[in-house]
Amino acid sequence: MQAGAVSALYGVGSMAAARVVKRLVGRWSPAVIILVGGAQMAAGYAIAAAGQSVPALVLTALLLGGGWAFMHSTVQSWATALVPSARATGVAMFGLALYLGSALAGSLAAGAAEHHAYRGSSCSPRC
Repeated sequence: MQAGAVSALYGVGSMAAARVVKRLVGRWSPAVIILVGGAQMAAGYAIAAAGQSVPALVLTALLLGGGWAFMHSTVQSWATALVPSARATGVAMFGLALYLGSALAGSLAAGAAEHHAYRGSSCSPRC
């Protein structure tokens, strides 16, 4: 149950950050918005790598969701505006990169997941 609750915080982070991004569009350049989103995601992954306690994973989920809202929406809108004559190709490549990246990450983690080779947690069985 805790895992589901922590995972749901990804959506909370995404929805909260989307409201912030909406206010920043036009004030900040797309490159800065993407950079801030990338920094959020990098911080989230660094926190998760440092420890898998529930508070660390709560913060990780919020940061990853927030970073997604900053980066995905900005890159997606940028892809349609940069070269209008190649909009269809740009959007197709955006989707391709998104799904290939997800597939690659899944395939790289599959071996460890199959063998239950996760790094140990300092969390008690009730975490």
